[in-house]
Amino acid sequence: MGSVPKVDPTLARDRAAAGAAGLQIGPYMILGWHADPAAQVAKLIAAYGQPQRGDLPPALDIEGVSGVTAAQALAKIETVLSELHLHYRTVMIYTSAVWWSEQLDNATSTACGACPLWLKVGYPWRARNPPHPEDIPAAAPVPVPWRTSGSPGAFIEQFQGDAINVPGFTSTVDINEFRNYVASSSDARTPWVRGKLNTLGFPTGSTNATLATAIRGFQARHGLSVDGVIGPITWAALCAS
Repeated sequence: MGSVPKVDPTLARDRAAAGAAGLQIGPYMILGWHADPAAQVAKLIAAYGQPQRGDLPPALDIEGVSGVTAAQALAKIETVLSELHLHYRTVMIYTSAVWWSEQLDNATSTACGACPLWLKVGYPWRARNPPHPEDIPAAAPVPVPWRTSGSPGAFIEQFQGDAINVPGFTSTVDINEFRNYVASSSDARTPWVRGKLNTLGFPTGSTNATLATAIRGFQARHGLSVDGVIGPITWAALCAS
């Protein structure tokens, strides 16, 4: 079945440092196209353990399809997701519309579309110039599985390219932004947010005001800052519930 991908040797060091800095973390799995799905998931769990309160949901990296057809790759992805969902309530997928088109033939997948998306997009600022996070552009197109009503859509966007002069880094870096959610009938993520809160016993009603009230109720129940905004901390709690 092929070898199981290796564990990042800096995991323990970086996990401790991130915790000390007050950063939220979560397990990240790069899918091995020729390794046994159950063995890959078992290694992830053995290395990381169960997420702690406040941790982000596990992320499955889907890119670099190699040595398999698009249909075989999609079957492997869905099998790995099934294995991950035996252990985690929510699994996030990292991918891009370009990868999905060029490597997976724009395949549809209900299983993938039900996962929150970590979306890779092109660097939106001029190459080799500092980013301006206060001027984040509109969300980029999402891959086919996330275009259906009720899909969680993208909660994290990665701007990959030539960002320089980022504090704390000496070379070019990728910028990741969590897209805060506020109650809005025009946000494509709203059906998923409503469905999740309703299932958890926080009725969202039919208006933005009642949805915001449900968000605040969830935050209060979980001892979070009650502001009606789904930021990364509230989102992590929502995904774990």
